[in-house]
Amino acid sequence: MEACGPRMCGNVSITYPFWISGVHPSYCGYSSLEIDCQSRKPVLVDSYERSYYLKHVFYENNSFVAISSILENVIGDCYIPVFNVSIGLGPFDISQTNKVLLFFYDCANLQPPSADYLHVTCNTNQSQSANNSFVRLYDKDKYGPGDLLSNCTISKRPVLGWTGRTVNDYMSLMKDGFLLELKARPDTIQASSPDFRYSASNAFPQGETELGHCLDPVFLVL
Repeated sequence: MEACGPRMCGNVSITYPFWISGVHPSYCGYSSLEIDCQSRKPVLVDSYERSYYLKHVFYENNSFVAISSILENVIGDCYIPVFNVSIGLGPFDISQTNKVLLFFYDCANLQPPSADYLHVTCNTNQSQSANNSFVRLYDKDKYGPGDLLSNCTISKRPVLGWTGRTVNDYMSLMKDGFLLELKARPDTIQASSPDFRYSASNAFPQGETELGHCLDPVFLVL
């Protein structure tokens, strides 16, 4: 078996541009896309507190679904995230096909302006203002200043947004994760091993090509 060939972590096949530490040599993928296979879950080593893992990888269209393990440990059906999810300096972007949950907490006003805002009755980790928190579901970044509640602290989370789901399903939407897509394809790929051969036209394996130049940026989930 090739050193950089696919390996299973749970139900997910891991290959370039990802690589499993302790299984693949480090030259088998982007250093920033290192995977630690923990309890049969492919954890993104460079994610926030190693709290994100791969649920599905779609090598045919250069995308994957990431899920937060923090949400799996939430007791009950109420949770208010106090930080945003963002991607910086990495080969993947949060897909525009996702929808967005906007959370408003520590609000000065007790009542939302419309029924589109769900009243959330749990505390944040940093707040005791449980009665002053709301959440709303939007299409990706299709909201304006008029949609934002004033005198509130705001956080947002991308979600897959399955058909038929509403803001009332916000917990299950977050637990289902969100989609990321490859945003940059290096012209050519290089590695220090002779069995590392990938297509110059696609960052996922497509066959053999000459070794060349590869950009290896940093992948961050904050």
